[in-house]
Amino acid sequence: MRNLILAVSLAALIGACGSPAGRQFSTTLVHTSLDNPAGDYLLPVVLGDQTNLVTAIESAEAAATDPGPDLSVKVDPSDPSAIIAVWLGGLCDSDATLVFQRSDSGYTLHLEAHQKLGFGCPAAGIGRAVRIKMSGPFPVGDILPSGQG
Repeated sequence: MRNLILAVSLAALIGACGSPAGRQFSTTLVHTSLDNPAGDYLLPVVLGDQTNLVTAIESAEAAATDPGPDLSVKVDPSDPSAIIAVWLGGLCDSDATLVFQRSDSGYTLHLEAHQKLGFGCPAAGIGRAVRIKMSGPFPVGDILPSGQG
């Protein structure tokens, strides 16, 4: 009986820490700047789309200007069928997960950034941005963003 309880608990833990539900898209963000020309601090990002409206995601690091601590979304000025998700990440982020789903008031986009284990992380912020391509023009005002980098 004890083994059964341990097995069920382990399965629940793995399920809770697993990938987001729905169709999955992935990209890797590369941070480059004057003090980081080599493009260190790679960040794998997975988006779980539970709406079937997303067709692709890609890095939009150039759009990561002046990010706030919370996730925000804005229109891609070059394409009405795309939105840009922006947040302030950190040097010790190991990966990030976005979940896009329907809600009572429209849609939600939730961010969870995960950090590398260990101590001694410099407290420096990195602007992060992902371009999310939709199947057609999309009203960014219908999205409620949540989560922090």
